[in-house]
Amino acid sequence: MALLLSLPNESLTTVFAYLPPPALAALVRVSRRLQLLAERLLYSTIVISEPTFACCAAVARRPHLAACIRRLAVRWSRDRAAAHLPYRLAPHVAPALRALLHAAPHIDALELHLAGFPAAPSCAPSPPSSTSTSPTTAARSCLAPHDLPRLASFRGDARCAAALLPGRPVSALALSGHEPTAPVLRACACSSRPIRRLDLSALSVTPTQLLTISKHLTALEILRMRLALRHTLHFTFSGMMLLSALTQVLGAFQSLAQLDLSPTSVDGIVGVHNEVEELSLCTAWAGVCPSLRRVKVPLRHRLGMRA
Repeated sequence: MALLLSLPNESLTTVFAYLPPPALAALVRVSRRLQLLAERLLYSTIVISEPTFACCAAVARRPHLAACIRRLAVRWSRDRAAAHLPYRLAPHVAPALRALLHAAPHIDALELHLAGFPAAPSCAPSPPSSTSTSPTTAARSCLAPHDLPRLASFRGDARCAAALLPGRPVSALALSGHEPTAPVLRACACSSRPIRRLDLSALSVTPTQLLTISKHLTALEILRMRLALRHTLHFTFSGMMLLSALTQVLGAFQSLAQLDLSPTSVDGIVGVHNEVEELSLCTAWAGVCPSLRRVKVPLRHRLGMRA
């Protein structure tokens, strides 16, 4: 222990960065000096998996910890048997989450996976009124424009993304839950930085939806998605040929450099590796999308595009 304490704080921080959260929590109890170092790492990434928000209370009691938070993930789910029932968030949870987001100015990655109920209203409870409030409006009112000034990455419900992204420097976006409609995409396009990376692997995307995405997120460079292919099974039983419908769609993405289709799967069909089909598909896509340089297809083969 004496040898450990003889190291400078910079060296200790570098070593502690490799420790799991339980080990950091144990270090907090050793000494005041190690507490200050371990707490900064312990609170740099917070994952809330139960609607208790005990960490919000901890940060409220010790406000200096809020400046340590870099990544925040809020994800919990309901029982499937009760998924169809209306969800009522506990009165203390929404203000606690709102206060945490307001007090943590250095968050650069945010996840809001609030499965089983609309993510947007949970950020700020709607005031009692006979007039219904749209989810996007309710969520937008929960944070001030100057909150989350360094947010660069968002992962979560599409409607919540539409409420949080406008005016914030988000360039990496991963959507889940509700389908990204045109109003949602318009709101996401209002981020202060253009969206460069889009992950739709948690959704089933059709070519028509891709065209809508290309109209609003015009600066996409990396796209990861899971195609909805069941309706095209009558066309062919070849896994590669199922992807040929993208040829007419990819031309709408002027800056796309990487396309990841690996999350796509076809029930009951096992694709066969065919170099001729891969070359033909690669050539067709490169013709309509000259910026495309790399493709990962469902068969887990990477197709490289020559400049």
